[in-house]
Amino acid sequence: MGRRSSIGVVALLAVGVVACNDASSSDSTTVAEPGTSVTESIQGDDRADGATVLESTVDSVAESDTSAGWAAVSSLTGELDQIVSWSEGFAAIMKSDGDEPPGEGGELWHSKDGVDWEASGPFGPQDDIYSIVGQDDQLFAVSGDISNYEDGTPQTLWRRRSGEPWGEIMTDDALHRIAVNSDRLVAYRWDPFGIVGVFDTATMETVEFLDVSENLPAQERMYGNVIALDEGFLATALWPTNLDAHQPDPILLYSADGSEWDQHPSPPEGGVGTTSRQSTAPTFDGRNLVSSFSWSYPPGGGAWVTDTGMAFEPLPDPVTDEVVNPAAGAYLVALTNGTDAGFFGVEDGVIYQSFDGLDWTTLESPSTWSVLASFDHRGLAHGTILATDDTLIAVGVHGEFEGWVGLVNPSTDIWVTER
Repeated sequence: MGRRSSIGVVALLAVGVVACNDASSSDSTTVAEPGTSVTESIQGDDRADGATVLESTVDSVAESDTSAGWAAVSSLTGELDQIVSWSEGFAAIMKSDGDEPPGEGGELWHSKDGVDWEASGPFGPQDDIYSIVGQDDQLFAVSGDISNYEDGTPQTLWRRRSGEPWGEIMTDDALHRIAVNSDRLVAYRWDPFGIVGVFDTATMETVEFLDVSENLPAQERMYGNVIALDEGFLATALWPTNLDAHQPDPILLYSADGSEWDQHPSPPEGGVGTTSRQSTAPTFDGRNLVSSFSWSYPPGGGAWVTDTGMAFEPLPDPVTDEVVNPAAGAYLVALTNGTDAGFFGVEDGVIYQSFDGLDWTTLESPSTWSVLASFDHRGLAHGTILATDDTLIAVGVHGEFEGWVGLVNPSTDIWVTER
């Protein structure tokens, strides 16, 4: 794959992330100076032989063409999550109850500009949605109670085309998740793994398909997940976790259109993973970011860049020292959003940007994006970077929980800066 220069389009100002709690103000965390590459080469480290470490190709802050800072523009009560873009602006899931377990659903909210948000109102028999995907002039949502999938609780797939009301596509107790790109929508169950429907994304007409079970061991229960690329799909199937050190490796499958699946000829180690909130891989300029499968969120392990889903270029291990302390590759990818201004990842209050998925630079962060003690998230819980034609929008959720007091209700702050 070709390499691209990762020169920032946003002014980079110094960012301080200060850690403190009620008992002490001496704990602190330092982060990379804005404009610093988190993959630049270091000498005399203890990396294993063969580890990939890239040289920095980033211009310094002084050489930046523009100068702009973040400005606070709005604040919301509740957690604005799974933000997606489509032709009418942005849509998201609003979780107003701070004590809901991670992954539970919420109300559908929308915004034309990413700044002013409001509830979209109920649709269908269930208002609680847990997955949302935007694709050009269409919005897709899955409603139901995913926490009770083992009890046969039916889930419903909905679609709304721009200018039209919501319409029900399918309801099935085997529907758990969806994967969507511009060509196909794949609806599937993750336990036991199987495809329950394939649709033409533009028309939502059903497409005949062969289930992934055709390429999996017979008579064995396997978990699985599907992620959509800019073109094509990847699916990882694995056996239920146990303590057997000799458990077989995950099986990686590839499909060009979701209708037929083949075992991948050269899968990366650990397969390819996704979470319940990730239906489409972060994509920019035809390049997709994928990470290895993990039971934890965000996942650990490896991460890769791929343009076709067949060849994988590994993300380099980021430098970890007293100045730069970014997430591991898979962790960062799970927290990354693909926009028309490049890839943006947010981890521990630090914003990372990349144009190729390989070289990452730190950008200025809003002043409230501090993370306090790791067990006490009264500071930033998680953040998302959005892009419009002329601005970047930083959406930060605060107060997810408090270690000493218990669960607290979250809030969402929104900041903007010029591109």
